This record gives sequence, structure tokens and C-alpha cells, in this order.
Amino acid sequence: MIQVADVGVGISGQEGMQAVMASDFSLPRFRNLQKLLLVHGHWCYSRLANMILYFFYKNAVSLSLTHTRTCGDSTCRTVGNQHVEQPGNEQWGFNM
Repeated sequence: MIQVADVGVGISGQEGMQAVMASDFSLPRFRNLQKLLLVHGHWCYSRLANMILYFFYKNAVSLSLTHTRTCGDSTCRTVGNQHVEQPGNEQWGFNM
């Protein structure tokens, strides 16, 4: 059952070391499970969030560099003049 789980946690005790050897993480006592979940779970969440931010940043830079190479290193515009917001009420959707 430990090997089928996504993350196996084995607790070493009087039953032997069979569960510990088959698990991904081993704990000496059951009360240490809270630290495993809270501390290491927080670290995993932080690392995953940073990886996702890096993924979006990498793709934005890659797209920008590709667009620059496509334009021949000139200063061509990505967005035309008609899409630039005008000051006033037009940006909020009010027509006066």
C-alpha cells in the first residue's frame, strides 16, 4: 500500500523496518507527521509557485525575443495605434 501511494510515509517501530524500507519518508514517531506536513508541505508549495512564475516569465521573454528577431531587430510595434487606450471616459466604457 505504501508503494502504490503518491508519497509513502513509514513509521519505524516495534513491527520492524519493512514499512520504513518501502516508504519515501520515514519518521521515528507518529507525532513528527505534523512537521512533515506543515514545514515540508510549505516548502513544496513555495517551490512550485516559484517554478510556475519562472515558467510564465521564461515564456514571456522567449516570445519577446522571437518577436524581436521576426521584426529584424527593428522597433516595430506589437500593438497598433487603435488598441492604445485614450485618456478619459473611454477606457471605462462610458460613451458621452
